[in-house]
Amino acid sequence: MVVSKRRRRGILPSFRCRDIGLECDFEAKAWTRGSLIKKIKLHATEAHDMHEIQSDLLDKIMKAIR
Repeated sequence: MVVSKRRRRGILPSFRCRDIGLECDFEAKAWTRGSLIKKIKLHATEAHDMHEIQSDLLDKIMKAIR
């Protein structure tokens, strides 16, 4: 498995709702982008009643992941 430089330095992929313009304090980190996306989708469903994330919003989310 190839480990990114960011992960070797202990920097995990992260996301904040505020980074895409939502007034929400949700922040998440995960070992992989895939597992972070799963956390984001669960949060979107539970907190924002979004049962499907539209492609334009998903693009914003992907760009906001650090």
